[in-house]
Amino acid sequence: MTPEETPPTEQAAEAQTPPPVGSAANMDTAMDELLRALAESNDRWMRVSADLANVQKRAVKDREQARRFAVRDAVRALLPCFDNLERAVRSATPESAGPVLTGVQMVCDALPRALAECGVTAVSPEGGAFDPRFHEAIGQMPREDVPAGTVIEVQEKGYLLADLVIRPARVVISTQPVADSGAG
Repeated sequence: MTPEETPPTEQAAEAQTPPPVGSAANMDTAMDELLRALAESNDRWMRVSADLANVQKRAVKDREQARRFAVRDAVRALLPCFDNLERAVRSATPESAGPVLTGVQMVCDALPRALAECGVTAVSPEGGAFDPRFHEAIGQMPREDVPAGTVIEVQEKGYLLADLVIRPARVVISTQPVADSGAG
């Protein structure tokens, strides 16, 4: 019977039959094949193990990033409320204040602590150089006493979650005064 005529089950059985033990050449060939098969299996195992480690690292990174973005979104929703509370405290007078102002001030004092517990820090860059990564310029004002590009007023504080900008600080920056042309 030729190999083409041999049924597949018999071919598989013949392929799994070890070579005769009688010759050293057959034993060396069998040993080489076993070592090659072992090396291939070891290589596959190492690759699968490395892939698993990479997937686990990526999952941890993805979870952390999802948590950071969830905190960012929640804080972003709270910030306008905090801004309004601060405006209420600044605009209150002793005559209109009373217990309402005291309560609003207590909330204004507690909110930064709560944000800090979530890893959020306020950015109030007055007097520093304008940095577009952390600041949003909402106005300019000519000033001789400070260099151009200096933050001279903070309209709204900015907030960071670690290195992630939740909201840039809204600032007014200095410019050099326009020189008088002398026309007159």
